[in-house]
Amino acid sequence: MKPKDIDIGGNPISMKLMDESYVMCEDEWKTGITVDVECRHISPRWPNPLYSVYYRRLLKAYGVGPVLVWQGKRIVGFLPVTIPNCGIPQPPLCVHYTGGLCYGAEQHVDLAMVENAVEVPFEQLSKKEIRIGCMSVHRSMRGRNLAASMILYVVDWAREYGWDRVSARVMMDGEPVSFYPTRSFWTRLGFKQIGPVRRFGPSGDFIDQARGVDMELDLRARTAGQG
Repeated sequence: MKPKDIDIGGNPISMKLMDESYVMCEDEWKTGITVDVECRHISPRWPNPLYSVYYRRLLKAYGVGPVLVWQGKRIVGFLPVTIPNCGIPQPPLCVHYTGGLCYGAEQHVDLAMVENAVEVPFEQLSKKEIRIGCMSVHRSMRGRNLAASMILYVVDWAREYGWDRVSARVMMDGEPVSFYPTRSFWTRLGFKQIGPVRRFGPSGDFIDQARGVDMELDLRARTAGQG
């Protein structure tokens, strides 16, 4: 799928799926790239090999990776992805995780587990699902619908390449700790709630204690409706 070129306030930016020219969570200085999103600035560990190895495995096995928004050689937008039930252990969407922290981890995942896992071929996946969630946009780019554009870019890519659904775990509206778009935002993009409202994550961390819900966009149903 071609990159999507956008002009924001006279600043041209380009949105595309990550490729091997720069894998998120690797050392950007070697390539002269600036990663200018909140995930980079507040992460306790960077480079983070857990995620760079995970993303490289997704690229090799399924041709998919996070959405990156580029302004020249500066990354100003980031939307992470995981592939559930693909044989590769799933780290949390938040790239701060190093294997011993919470950050929404449903189970322990470390680098060796990701390196040694055997992925399920795409054709054999029981659910051809791409999971997205926590996104990061540079402050200068906020309020310009960039978050929605990144999500819809993944949706269009997934539909084009035969995936069944795109899912996300999101916080309910009104949660005081909400740090990315909540349920009403995802509803406007066509996502529907699946399952009950529950805690956002499994830990005792104040973020995980927030009310959360799983939502999904069924690409098969939409395609059938269009036909």
